[in-house]
Amino acid sequence: MSAQLVEKFVCKEEEKLGSQLEQLCILSLILYIVSLYLFADNTQLVNISRALFLLFASSAFLQILSRKSIYNDKITIVSLAFLFFCLASYFWAIEPSIALRRSVLLSQVIILLLFLTSQILNSIKQIEMVLYGIAFSGVALFIYGVLLYGPENIYYAILTGDRLGSQISQENTMGRLASISAIVFFVMGLEKKKLRYYIFMTLPFFMLLASGSRTAVGILLVGMLISIIFKVGLKKVISF
Repeated sequence: MSAQLVEKFVCKEEEKLGSQLEQLCILSLILYIVSLYLFADNTQLVNISRALFLLFASSAFLQILSRKSIYNDKITIVSLAFLFFCLASYFWAIEPSIALRRSVLLSQVIILLLFLTSQILNSIKQIEMVLYGIAFSGVALFIYGVLLYGPENIYYAILTGDRLGSQISQENTMGRLASISAIVFFVMGLEKKKLRYYIFMTLPFFMLLASGSRTAVGILLVGMLISIIFKVGLKKVISF
């Protein structure tokens, strides 16, 4: 009887630990996404973003260990094998430092995309939380831009075509990230049919315009078009 009680207690503690690690993992991921929006290409502040990524990767790894199971699939195995090959290329590359730097970047992408989708995010609620994090990172970018440049300079840049963003990260980078947030808000507006998401959408849209990035405008338009097609159907879009 005592053995069963101990087993139940251990199970409860493991579930509690798993829940706490899950919350830490999602929170650190959202903070990492926000940091990318604010200073991804800022050489002075990029270490903050790297530290947050390490926090996310560590919490994700601990969460997987606490679950005592890893979801194995062919994509995971192939991706890890490719990553190992890229890391090993350091020993025969003409420019080892470049090979190592690109391998580190690749490892970040694999951790974010592969492990995030196949190992960490196991519920609709978790996915929605991350999407909200991406969307409101655009709002954080707008607030940061207003504090840094002032609303009058953002307004002036939109009217005159002057490009802002170099003090945050880089003009094109800022515009592209702002376009992603705007698309997520647009999709939320379509799905939830609430005006507030379209209002929030205008905030990263202002930063997109202030960046002067034509690529970002193209990304936004294509993203909105694809969202509409998925929502109402291709035939209705064409007939309209």
